[in-house]
Amino acid sequence: MPVEDETMKNPNLILTGFVATLWMFTGMDVMGQGSLTPPGAPGATMKTLAQVEPRTPISSLPYTISEPGSYYVTGNLSSTGHGIIIQSSGVTVDLMGFSLIGDGVGGDFGIHVAGSTNAVIDKVVIRGGTISGFYRGLYYEHANNSRIERCLVSGNNSQGVYLLGQYGQCNWNTIADCTITENSEGGVRLSGSSGQCNGNTIADCTISGNGEVGVYLQGGGSGGQCEGNTIYGNTISRNTLTGVYLEYADGNRVEANNISGTTGEFMANGIRTYATVDNLILKNSCVGYELNFDLDPDDIFVPVEITSEIANIQTQQSAQQADIDQLQLQNTMLLGGQTNIQTQQAAIQDDPRIPISSLPYTISESGSYYVTGNLSSTGHGIIIQSSGVTVDLMGFSLTGDRWIGPSPWTSDFGIHVDGSTNAVIDKVVIKRGTISRFYHGLYCRLMNNSRIKDLIVFDNSMDGVKLYGYQGQCNGNTIADCTISDNGGYGVYLSYQCKGNTIADCTISDNGKFGVYLYSQCKGNSIEGNQICRNRDAGVYLTYADGNRVEGNNVWGTTGAMLHTYGIKTVFTTGNLILKNSCVENEDNYELDSDDTAGPIVSASGFLSATGDAAHPWANFSR
Repeated sequence: MPVEDETMKNPNLILTGFVATLWMFTGMDVMGQGSLTPPGAPGATMKTLAQVEPRTPISSLPYTISEPGSYYVTGNLSSTGHGIIIQSSGVTVDLMGFSLIGDGVGGDFGIHVAGSTNAVIDKVVIRGGTISGFYRGLYYEHANNSRIERCLVSGNNSQGVYLLGQYGQCNWNTIADCTITENSEGGVRLSGSSGQCNGNTIADCTISGNGEVGVYLQGGGSGGQCEGNTIYGNTISRNTLTGVYLEYADGNRVEANNISGTTGEFMANGIRTYATVDNLILKNSCVGYELNFDLDPDDIFVPVEITSEIANIQTQQSAQQADIDQLQLQNTMLLGGQTNIQTQQAAIQDDPRIPISSLPYTISESGSYYVTGNLSSTGHGIIIQSSGVTVDLMGFSLTGDRWIGPSPWTSDFGIHVDGSTNAVIDKVVIKRGTISRFYHGLYCRLMNNSRIKDLIVFDNSMDGVKLYGYQGQCNGNTIADCTISDNGGYGVYLSYQCKGNTIADCTISDNGKFGVYLYSQCKGNSIEGNQICRNRDAGVYLTYADGNRVEGNNVWGTTGAMLHTYGIKTVFTTGNLILKNSCVENEDNYELDSDDTAGPIVSASGFLSATGDAAHPWANFSR
């Protein structure tokens, strides 16, 4: 914290000095009766919302964002043109439960992330509101490492959400916890025609009542790619033609979706793949389509109507009214949140959080802290030396100068949790923002029971996130829902006495060394449900690390100059569990120590056998 003298810390000293001064100038008169006239009304003492949360308001449409920062919508807004146009990286837009409403005319977009082939936009977050009545609801054009969450996208004339990488790229984005319904030409479309639309995630969404296709992945064109994407845990119902359609789109994972109830007049499919290879189709249920599964023989899938934890299940029951009821409930809950906005804004005026407005900044006392804007530093970013600390980056960025000292210990860290052997730091939360251009993005030494979430950590000289327990412990921490990419070293590195930590639901890609590395006395950790792609030499690497669990990760496209590149590798280890992962396009997808335990590795294409390894509930897949 900023340096304070003793007087600032002790309000009693200030009061004593004030009384003494008053006595000196007024003498005994201060003891007199004084005026009996009542004083005027007290002045305002509460902080304004802008002082506490320095976001930029959006109060009319169309609105163009050309600078990074955090923006929020002030009410329901209508437009006869576009809604919000985003032309900068590093932007967060909070719809605050309100609606953006188009006039249903022309080719306008509710929110347009307007990147280009030579100027890809990075790290944009859209959250918490309704978008309707436009041509497309959300149109991400050449955007990477971004997120759409908790949005209701309905009644648009074309697609609800469209990610386009044509002649460029639109990679590593996430669409999560959204309701996408009643859009005329499809729910969600990813297109990499003559470009890339790779490594994206569509998860935990309700996608229903849309024209044509619920979720459509399309590659093709001249070298076009739509690869390594994940469609997981969605409810996809009552779309006109097809629930999920993959065309010229390879190496994707379609898992645990509930797909039901076409309304189309033509031959309709639950899940269809065409001219594809190496897609994994697992644990889905399709109900009420003329053809529930229509899959390319070069994909990998478990046969339908078998009893297995990885089986795809089909029945010919009609769609249930409960799906519609659930959709209406979600709609009501999201829109009903608008009534609480004024209450929330009033409450924040008394927010006891402490602002961070410059770097470097040292936190030596427990409490809740927040960043007031994009901040740069020629040294460290934020140093945390106390337990019980929450740091909310508020969607802003911490940016270093890439200085590297003569040793790692003298280099600069974006956020440094600085525990010691006799003073382990406990219960720290770091959330919602971007950290880039430091030596390590986050360096957490001797820290327990803490959480790192909703961060983008990229372009740091060494590791994205490092947990270090040497001469002590670094236990029980969670790294979740983060994008960790393009760092010079490891994406996530756990080293020495790191136990019981979790790395979950992250995108970890394009790092200069392994995606996830566990080294030396790292036990009981969980690496689960991550997208781990195009890292150097290995996606997941464990050495002298025992009893960990590596489950349900999608690992593909490892690059590097080693004799071999690996999807998942364990060496000098014992008791690790390697279960339900998919590894695609690595030179050696799996190289595992014989003392570890792994589900069978299945490399066959086409319909998998209903018996044997292919039907095993813990099978790992390799192509």
